[in-house]
Amino acid sequence: MIEGSEKAFEEAKAQLIERISTIESMIKKIEELKTRLLVDNEAALVKLLYVVAKKIAMRDLQENRDAVVQILQTVAAEFQAEESVVIQMAAIDLEHFQKLQEKSGKKIEALERAKFVASPEILPGGCRIDTEYGSVNATVDERVERIWQTLASRLPAHQ
Repeated sequence: MIEGSEKAFEEAKAQLIERISTIESMIKKIEELKTRLLVDNEAALVKLLYVVAKKIAMRDLQENRDAVVQILQTVAAEFQAEESVVIQMAAIDLEHFQKLQEKSGKKIEALERAKFVASPEILPGGCRIDTEYGSVNATVDERVERIWQTLASRLPAHQ
């Protein structure tokens, strides 16, 4: 009887070890699939993040007109020494900028020599700066496109 019990125990133990081995194998395959799914979909996820970020940035620029002034100050500071600077921007941004200057009662030194022009080609939140030596395209589309190119260059090759 003891021999029969030991034999049954050994058979049950062998079956249990086999099942545990099968479960471990399945868990390993699931982990491999998770990793593969992440790698395969990484490019698509980054593209989705880019589209979402672009929409958020556009919304924020439309809601926060002061961001345009900050962008102008930053870009214009680079051109302080230039003789002839023309800054093209959306009419709504130009109007907001002029109102801010009137309310503050002081002008931004870096922008004193600049000529501001409303341009229907420029979307709110962006600008284009032309000087005697070249142009800087700081339109929203251009800035977002540069960000996308940087992200796209770092995406893994899709297999």
